[in-house]
Amino acid sequence: MIKKGFTLLEVLITIVITFLMMGIIYGSWKAIFGTMKGSSKLLRDYQTSSLLLRRVGEEIASAYVASDLPFQGKKQEMDFFTTKNSGKSDLAKISYFLRQNEEEELFLLRRESIPLSETISRAFSLAPIKQISFQYFDGEEWSFSWDSETKLPRSVAILLKLGEELQFSTIIPLRR
Repeated sequence: MIKKGFTLLEVLITIVITFLMMGIIYGSWKAIFGTMKGSSKLLRDYQTSSLLLRRVGEEIASAYVASDLPFQGKKQEMDFFTTKNSGKSDLAKISYFLRQNEEEELFLLRRESIPLSETISRAFSLAPIKQISFQYFDGEEWSFSWDSETKLPRSVAILLKLGEELQFSTIIPLRR
């Protein structure tokens, strides 16, 4: 009489093969979702930097200078008057500067104030960043500072670092 069934060895081999297949599937699944998570953070960083550089660039491009309305810039902060603002007035003073929070993260802050106004301006955070630097071009050379009540720089360069390896830059030409 022939008995039908599996031997213990066949059952053990089947179990080992099943666990190997499950391990391969789990490893692939984990790698795919890890890549997706990293990609979404990278996409967020690209979007943040694009919006930040566009907003700062538009405001700098519409900077206005007069005898009592200077354009002042340092390596990591800038004060200027612009005609492009939130609509509260035709002219606004814009300040960009860095500050640290309690966890020692750097944040780029923006302050808007209206000249000859009683409105109290408050700074608000635009983004957590690692570093930002501004450079000013006078037509011949780049410098890390600008202070003038009579003329604007020809261009302003912005270097923005969001991570250790992730950096973005742009050059904004200013009208004369």
